[in-house]
Amino acid sequence: DARTAFHELKKILTTDLILGLPDDTLQFKIQSDASVDGIGAVLLQITLNGDRSLAYMSKKLTKTQTNWLTIEQECYAIVQAIDKWDKYLRGHEFILETDHEPLVNLPNKEQLNKRCNRWRLKLAEYRFKVKHIQGKKNNMADYLSRSPVELAEEDIDERILYESKSTQTDLSSLPLNNLTPFKITTAITRAQAKLQQQTTVTPSNTTMDGKVDELIP
Repeated sequence: DARTAFHELKKILTTDLILGLPDDTLQFKIQSDASVDGIGAVLLQITLNGDRSLAYMSKKLTKTQTNWLTIEQECYAIVQAIDKWDKYLRGHEFILETDHEPLVNLPNKEQLNKRCNRWRLKLAEYRFKVKHIQGKKNNMADYLSRSPVELAEEDIDERILYESKSTQTDLSSLPLNNLTPFKITTAITRAQAKLQQQTTVTPSNTTMDGKVDELIP
């Protein structure tokens, strides 16, 4: 429960586990979770003496995100964690542990949920395996999701806007100083999809002899 998770986290934060530094010779592992209030995750490395904590994520959900399905919230926690720790994970094979069993096949199986499947495609550039972890063993991520600290932010993929007569992605409303390679790839992919949809033009004004005076995409 919440009290157990709190005491477990308190114990962890008062030990030398909090002092862990990344070691490229060791495998990375993420534990993630989602709740009605937010999402949480912890970045660890597997050592001979057990898992060592390197960093934490604790973020609130927007009003819209709180209405998402549970599988979407759990998947969003995974996506946000990988994006946050991209500099450590890119180029390395890592493990991701979640207590939401339907997401175990996320990296290698098409998802029925459209939002999760879109995220799955964005994560294809990473090499990782998803393992199921019992909820009672996922205390750190659970507590971080139930007591979120960071402000909520909209899913970057759903914030991209398009002008009706342009194939360019409108990034004016995005925090450009906070864009990661993962977010940039998302924007480019969406722009390319829009371009494919606009490859057909329709004549808007034709003269009596059948010649097209003007084409408007």
